[in-house]
Amino acid sequence: MKRWLIICALMFGGSFSSVAQTAPKPPADDTAARDVLVSLTKDWIDAEARRDGAALDRLLADDFVGIAPSGDKVTKKMVVPDPKGQGGGLSFTGDDFVARVYGDMGVVTGNGTWKAKEKGTLCFTLAFVKHGERWQIVTVHLSQVPQR
Repeated sequence: MKRWLIICALMFGGSFSSVAQTAPKPPADDTAARDVLVSLTKDWIDAEARRDGAALDRLLADDFVGIAPSGDKVTKKMVVPDPKGQGGGLSFTGDDFVARVYGDMGVVTGNGTWKAKEKGTLCFTLAFVKHGERWQIVTVHLSQVPQR
């Protein structure tokens, strides 16, 4: 009888531990976030071409640091000296965007063609961080693609 009680107690206790274990959550569908990041990347390219200081001020995080195609470091203050005035000045088209999301951090890569034809093509990487409900660019790396 004692054996029977011990077996029942173990089975009963074991059933509670299996209820307490939950199945792991499937990975969240980040399609919407990836779409937002690609859209913000296009907004950034457009704001650079239009020299829209206000838009660049919204898109770039206060601690933004980027790398120009020349290899020079640029800060937000260098890109947007006056949020009410002009900023930026890069003029290129973008395509082949690929976005990935890692929680509150996202990365977008892409290719572009300088609007001044003699400059050729470039590739770029943008890193975004989500502050509250808003994504901002924390770094950009632009690389000139060597002509062959």
